[in-house]
Amino acid sequence: MFGGAIGSSIATEIAVRLQGKSFSRCKTPNPMTREHVSRLKEAVAKEVKNYEQPTWLQSLLRDPSQVHVVAIGGETCAFRQCAQATKQNPFTLEVLEKAIDELCEGSDEKFRSMGFLQESMVLPKLILIYSVMKCLGIVKVKYEKTNGSARGVLITEEIWKADS
Repeated sequence: MFGGAIGSSIATEIAVRLQGKSFSRCKTPNPMTREHVSRLKEAVAKEVKNYEQPTWLQSLLRDPSQVHVVAIGGETCAFRQCAQATKQNPFTLEVLEKAIDELCEGSDEKFRSMGFLQESMVLPKLILIYSVMKCLGIVKVKYEKTNGSARGVLITEEIWKADS
């Protein structure tokens, strides 16, 4: 995130704690009820709002319809999980919210059978990205797979070509 200290592991830990469990003893929040998902959305949104947005980001996001957000990461990153859950790339905030709702009550086994990696973190990762998008007013995100250093993104022409 843009300098914040909340990531996928912290979101997962919050999810487990909200269920009254100890993260040191229970590594998965699944299955998560709709109530748990709602409480996690609130808790993560509260954390995200605690971080001051850099001025460069604020100025870029003044007109979100003119912004193209490219999210990078590897096989297990939260952005990939969002694209996988929504079956869309790019994905929108609305479609992501629907995917989160559809995955409520899912077990680790169900998520594994759907091809998710790190199945215990699926909903926390989706909720984290949803919360950041909502807080910043980001309407659409395009995921691009990267491996290792992200410097290659700067020179990979396919990423920067406009969608038709």
